This record gives sequence, C-alpha cells and structure tokens, in this order.
Amino acid sequence: MQAVDQMICEVCMFNEHCYMGMCIANKEWQEEMRKTLFEVARGTVK
Repeated sequence: MQAVDQMICEVCMFNEHCYMGMCIANKEWQEEMRKTLFEVARGTVK
C-alpha cells in the first residue's frame, strides 16, 4: 500500500507542496487513483 501511495504522490500536481506526509490533494482523487493503480496492477483495465 505504501508503494501505491508513493506513486500517487509522484504524479500529484501538489507533490511539491506536501509537508511531512500531509497530503493536500482531494481525498476522492486519491481514492480514484488508488483504485486505478490496483486495477492496472491486476490487469483489469482495458
């Protein structure tokens, strides 16, 4: 899970504004990114 969260942080438009692990990105966006990355990893994305 930490690896997925790190990948999300790296593609986030706010990645240069994070402070000590505090994420300012929209929580819904984070969840959607997490779901998408898991789907890609499982190969279920068309």
